[in-house]
Amino acid sequence: MPDLAVVVCSLLRREVDALRAAGRLGAQLETLARPCDPSPGERDVIVEALTHRAERAPPAIVLGGGCLRGVEAPTLCEVGESGASGVATHRSLTLIVEPTCFELLAPPTLVQHLIARGAHLVTPGWLAQWQQAMKAWALDRETARQIFAESATRLVLLDTGVDPGAASRLRELGEFLALPYEVLPIGLDYLALRLCGPSGPSCAGEPAGRSRPPEREAKARRLADYGAVLDFTAQVASTVEESEVFARAAELCGALFAPEAVLFVPVVDALARAPRASPEDAQFAPGEREELLALSRRAASSADGRSLLMRIGERETLGFLRVERVAFPKFLEHYVAIGALLAEAIALALLHARKHFDLREAQAALRVERDALDLRVRERTTELERTVEELREASTAIATLHGLLPICCGCKKIRDDTGYWRAIEEYLSKHSDAKFSHGLCPDCLERLYPEPDSEPR
Repeated sequence: MPDLAVVVCSLLRREVDALRAAGRLGAQLETLARPCDPSPGERDVIVEALTHRAERAPPAIVLGGGCLRGVEAPTLCEVGESGASGVATHRSLTLIVEPTCFELLAPPTLVQHLIARGAHLVTPGWLAQWQQAMKAWALDRETARQIFAESATRLVLLDTGVDPGAASRLRELGEFLALPYEVLPIGLDYLALRLCGPSGPSCAGEPAGRSRPPEREAKARRLADYGAVLDFTAQVASTVEESEVFARAAELCGALFAPEAVLFVPVVDALARAPRASPEDAQFAPGEREELLALSRRAASSADGRSLLMRIGERETLGFLRVERVAFPKFLEHYVAIGALLAEAIALALLHARKHFDLREAQAALRVERDALDLRVRERTTELERTVEELREASTAIATLHGLLPICCGCKKIRDDTGYWRAIEEYLSKHSDAKFSHGLCPDCLERLYPEPDSEPR
């Protein structure tokens, strides 16, 4: 009997069984029925089942997503006697729990990237019973289309390769939901990496110290390469400079593929820009750039069978990467599989770096606009202050009388606001800037100072 068991739900059973059949997992397989999103009562049933499982051998690894969120692994330790020495036997469960089951099959960064871009992810196991799921959710065609359209722009099958009919079921689901769909081949390497680690001897049931056959070594090497890509993804997750993303990608390509050169053609606004190269003096040979820009798949080998080509970006092409003349062309098929995953990781890093660049450019433009606006405001404020001062000076220089003035029809005095009658000169002098000088008009002059008759009487 194997000294380890792997406990999964029915939706992941085929994947684990395929690892066992391929000799990549030396453990017995057990299935624990559980819903993807259990209620509190159903979660108690899961905990009880795990507790009973912990009480028997062999120890088990339990895989789960949302169905196991918040569930702790029960542990039972029994100590027995064997002669004069004590023998401790630990029977326990190891839980590998992710936010969803997708992170058990593919790197979390890839899963998050796909979901952030509107993908609704499905697995072969779920697709096998999608019609039952719709009935359980009480969703008819129209209602399902409305609900899925609110959160998804397309369906993406994380194809582990265990179900030949998964693609046709994806098409049926896409037609049912009126959503576009695509198949993303991911294989079983990442799941094997989660269960066994980069080399996998503990799960493959190999005795310590025994050399592994070549095919097992090849599998271990593939898992180690996938692990290197995952490390790269974590390293560039916070990178904000596109040049640094390329430098790290070129460094990883050097470690994985041992090429003569790595050349990258950035694509911005659907236009290919000046290439970057490592080493810096590397250049495209005639026809190589054209071959690279014509690539439609995520990764492929070159026509001469010596180089690895990658298209960076899914819906929007962000660039093209050419890993020139790898040291071991016989591994190109494996390199293409690694390149497809690496292209996704580079795309995620490039998107992050370019968004930061756009943000910095926008902030710089806003600063320039703000400074120009501040200058215009200061100039306008100075102009307004000057105009106000001119108006203030004009208003102090001009005093205007308004309204109806009560004036005596006899002496011509004017009554002021206090009721006092003032001479017209006094009143106008007080309420305006007018100054008075006294003289006589011709009529008054003749009346007051008549000239004597020229002829005596």
